[in-house]
Amino acid sequence: MGFLVLLKTFQRLGYFVFVSEVPTPIVRHIARCLGTDHRPERLLRYDESGTRRRHIPVIRAFLNVQPFNSEARALVAAVVREAAQTKDDLADLMNVAIEVLVRNRFELPGFTTLLKEARRGRTEVNRVIQAATNKSEAFNGFVQWLSFGGERLIAENDRDRQRKLIKYNHLVANCLIFHNVQAQTRILRQLAEEGEEFDDATLSRLSPYLTEHVNRFGKYTLDLDRNSPALNYTLDLRPGMEPALATAFV
Repeated sequence: MGFLVLLKTFQRLGYFVFVSEVPTPIVRHIARCLGTDHRPERLLRYDESGTRRRHIPVIRAFLNVQPFNSEARALVAAVVREAAQTKDDLADLMNVAIEVLVRNRFELPGFTTLLKEARRGRTEVNRVIQAATNKSEAFNGFVQWLSFGGERLIAENDRDRQRKLIKYNHLVANCLIFHNVQAQTRILRQLAEEGEEFDDATLSRLSPYLTEHVNRFGKYTLDLDRNSPALNYTLDLRPGMEPALATAFV
């Protein structure tokens, strides 16, 4: 009797419960379908018995269901992170996790496990979105700083002129970004040759949106005869660094 109660509740819920927690009307219904009388004393020790522990793998094999393991956890983490890009409610994320586990024939974990995975996935996605938003806002602020004069407003109602102003503004911004990154790379290379050490976490905090060295209202001299030094597009930050990796920082 305990085997059937465990089987039918698992088929309905997707996880194993204690028979003692199953409502009596459900147990009576299963007993009636089995053609026997419900005798509660028969199930008193079933939950703590070795019989229950032996029944669980038999039911898993019969239903072709795998226990919730590291593979299932990785699957849940992946689908929750993907779903969190368009969903924010924890209940929705948990439902997505349940659907993928059922579809892939995995036993459902406890509520707390699903809740933790949903929270973790949502937090990771929100962190990525916030980082991307911060980068976008930093670039926009950098562009606006370079677009000085006229309170950074495009007064003309000419569509072509508006497009030109935006494109030229971005062109100047990209040129300054390129100059900043080249200068930073040369300095980092020089420091590395002098024995200074810095890790990737330090490099990740560097920003190309530097403006302190730019004098927007100064005097400019255009020397058309000046030859700019050749640029090394594969300048490595540390001796021995692979060129492909070094280029990623430039």
